[in-house]
Amino acid sequence: MKLEIRQLIALVASALNATGAFLPMLGVPLLLDKNFFQLSKSGAWILIGLAGLSVLIVLLRKYRALYITGLASLGLVIYSLISIHERRSGYQQDLQQGMDKSPLQDIGVGFLKGVNIEYGWWVMVIGAVLLIAVPLVGSRLKWQRREHT
Repeated sequence: MKLEIRQLIALVASALNATGAFLPMLGVPLLLDKNFFQLSKSGAWILIGLAGLSVLIVLLRKYRALYITGLASLGLVIYSLISIHERRSGYQQDLQQGMDKSPLQDIGVGFLKGVNIEYGWWVMVIGAVLLIAVPLVGSRLKWQRREHT
């Protein structure tokens, strides 16, 4: 069985999505980095399930269905990123309101500012974008072949 370039790209994209769930996504000072399983166990399993479904779609050569898995993966990752950002902002507001002019307020705000986004997010975003791009590129190639024939 010879792999097409579209299949190879889609398989790599699926692997990026699946492995991204295990990579560090959030760096927290004084604690270990958090991966997707530690942040949202159900979200991580959904992402891995979408990656597995993408592999099945590629093996069946039904590339247009990759739009669904790619958009769902990208939506899940973006939703998780926005959710974490909103929680962080909420914690900062709570600290500022609840500890007016307390020496601990500065420590808490400094701690929250040290929370940062790690490279696991970008791995999953790249994987999802590649899954969306595969059917786009494939349909463009077919259109060009018909035009030249």
